[in-house]
Amino acid sequence: MDAQEEALTWPQAETLEAIRAFGRRHDYAPTVRDLQRARGLKATSSVQAALLGLRAAGAVSWTRGQPRTLRVLWDQSQGPELRGEMLEGRYQGPDNGR
Repeated sequence: MDAQEEALTWPQAETLEAIRAFGRRHDYAPTVRDLQRARGLKATSSVQAALLGLRAAGAVSWTRGQPRTLRVLWDQSQGPELRGEMLEGRYQGPDNGR
C-alpha cells in the first residue's frame, strides 16, 4: 500500500481540518504558526510533521520558501478514511497516546 492509500492519523486529520477552517474564515492560506495556534500546540514541529504526512498522502501541496501557498488538494469527500474516531470534536486514534 502506498502513502496515498494509507489512512490519515488524527494529527493529520486535525491539521487538514484546521487548514480548511482557516481558509473559510480568512480567504487565504494559513502559516505553520497559524496552524499551531489553531490546534493548540506548543511546537511548530508537530504541525510540520502533519503537513509532511498530508503532502505524502496527496492531500495538500505548497511552494517551498513561499509564504501562504498551502493548498488543500482533496475536497471534503476525498481521501482515505481516518484511523480512529471523533470524540468530543477531536480525532482519537491509535497514536493519540501523547
